[in-house]
Amino acid sequence: MGSGDSKEIWWSGLIEQSRQVDGCHTCLKPKNSNYLEAPSGIPHLYWCYGVFQNECFAELYVARRDPEENKEILERLQRHREDVERTFGGTLFWDRMEGRQNARIRYTLPGGYRSPPEDWASLQCTIVSAMSKLEKSLGPYLGRI
Repeated sequence: MGSGDSKEIWWSGLIEQSRQVDGCHTCLKPKNSNYLEAPSGIPHLYWCYGVFQNECFAELYVARRDPEENKEILERLQRHREDVERTFGGTLFWDRMEGRQNARIRYTLPGGYRSPPEDWASLQCTIVSAMSKLEKSLGPYLGRI
């Protein structure tokens, strides 16, 4: 099985997990990519799932055209970091992505599409749960952007 096949199968399982957990992101379709994006309701801010060979993640990806605006959005959200991380239930990576246009707030989990397939459901369930918690913890502050 090639990595493209593995990724599509991984995404199919993750999307099914998402449907079972909270019904969100049902618009997502499996593809041969490391990323799946869903709109956040705020222009150019996306809820993104990612998977690599040995890790997976859930993140809010800030992708406006102006790099300084992206950094400012991250800074505004970061003012609520303590409350966000308390609501989330763990530490998040607040990434200004210096030298690049975008910014992100990410939760990463070890294990990806090269993990044993029998481990995938557990990984997918955990990362879908993390996305749900990320949305709940950041959601109150996104309306202020």
